[in-house]
Amino acid sequence: MAYFLTNRGMTRIAEVGWPNLSLLAALMTDAYVPDRDHNVMSDIVAFEYPGSARQTLSGLTVTQDNTTNRAVLGAGSVPFGAVAPSGLLEMAAMAVIEDGANDGVRNVILIVAVPSTAPTGAGVVVQFSSDGAAELLT
Repeated sequence: MAYFLTNRGMTRIAEVGWPNLSLLAALMTDAYVPDRDHNVMSDIVAFEYPGSARQTLSGLTVTQDNTTNRAVLGAGSVPFGAVAPSGLLEMAAMAVIEDGANDGVRNVILIVAVPSTAPTGAGVVVQFSSDGAAELLT
């Protein structure tokens, strides 16, 4: 039997979860290879960019898009502050994780690719695109 989620169904599922989560953002090095099977932060913590501090994600939004049949998840810009260079490593992704007692229970919710960049010691801000941080597609 074939089935699909309606646009409203996708939006409601996203609205119930996304805006009500307590989320953190972590910068990942270019050595990290995203994998849908990474479930908790302890699976990927070895690839967290050295010296960068995790930041709270705020401004969580969900927008129903009937034109392209999706629910778009969004968030505010994430200021990481000054990030010092660390050898030849570059920043290449941001992990969005659910806050929790320790990395073994902090669920990995979303991986956001960012342009591979070597920090200069200046401030780093990850800004979500106008299309949102992620999409639930049918």
